[in-house]
Formats: sequence, C-alpha cells, structure tokens
Amino acid sequence: MVTLSFAVALSLTFAPEEFDAERAASIEREQAKETAAVTAKYGNKKSTELSRDERAQMIREQAAAEQKVLDKYGVSSKEWARAQMNRSREQADQVRQANKALEAKEKAAAEKAAAEKAGGPKEIVIQRGISEENPVTLEESENATPVVEQGLPKDFENDQNAATESDAVEKAADAPATKSTGKSGKR
Repeated sequence: MVTLSFAVALSLTFAPEEFDAERAASIEREQAKETAAVTAKYGNKKSTELSRDERAQMIREQAAAEQKVLDKYGVSSKEWARAQMNRSREQADQVRQANKALEAKEKAAAEKAAAEKAGGPKEIVIQRGISEENPVTLEESENATPVVEQGLPKDFENDQNAATESDAVEKAADAPATKSTGKSGKR
C-alpha cells in the first residue's frame, strides 16, 4: 500500500503541468468552436426541436469533435475530465483570464487580417486653404490630367439667365394694377 501511494505521489510530482491555464483555455476554446460548428450544421436548433435520430447524431458528432481537439493536444478524455473536476477556484479564474486573453488575441488577429484585406489604412490628406501649391481637386482618376476651368460654367450662366427671366415675369405679375381714369360708378 505504501509503495502504491509513493508511486502515485512520485508520478504527480514529476508529471509535467499538462493543464496550465493557457493550455486549458485553448482546449476549451477549440472544443467550443467545434461544438458550435456541429450545432450550426443542425441549424442552431434546440435539442427539443430535433427528432430523436437527429439529436442522437448531433450528440455523437459533438463528442467526436471534442475528442478530435483532445487528440490534437495529446490528452485523453479521462485526463481532461479529471483535470476539470480537480480545478481549484484559483485555477479556474486563471483559466478564465487566459480564455479572455486568447479571445482578445484572436479578435486582434481578425481585425488585422480585415485591415490587410481592405488594403490597410489609407492616408488622409487635410488641406488648409487653396493656393497654387495646393489646388482643389474634386474628382480625380488615375493617369488623368487635371482640368482647370476659368469663370462660371456654361450651365450656370444658362440657369442664371432663366432665373432672371422668371423673376422679371413674376415681378410684372405681382405689380399692382393701375387705376383707370374713366368715369363710371356711383355718384
């Protein structure tokens, strides 16, 4: 009996820390992703909404996905279950913190990939005032020479002429009628 407990104690002291917080958090995150993928395959339905056969198949696929993750990390399901069960509150808090750190790291990597895909941040030039060195360009296409117009555009002049003519007609219509000098009416 003493040799057995000594062997167990010896194996525990020399066993590497297989489930440190970061490794446990990465296993948990990958298992959650795989499980979510299987659930999405079944339309993210509740288990009560599935038929008996679908539910059984989904449970088998989820278990296989979780086992695939454990195999990837070289951990048996028995070791993993024992490690989760024997976690202290302090270790569980460490795993939660490591999980949050992994989530933040994945989010930053996804944002960086999206930024690279979009062509990276583009430099915005802020121009203060107009001068010969800094002319204003409204629309610019590649390999095109800028077009410089002097004076008012022709459309503007046509619009101005039409507006002045319509103003003259409106003023004439609004003018009061002149009184006639004829003698008619009551005495």
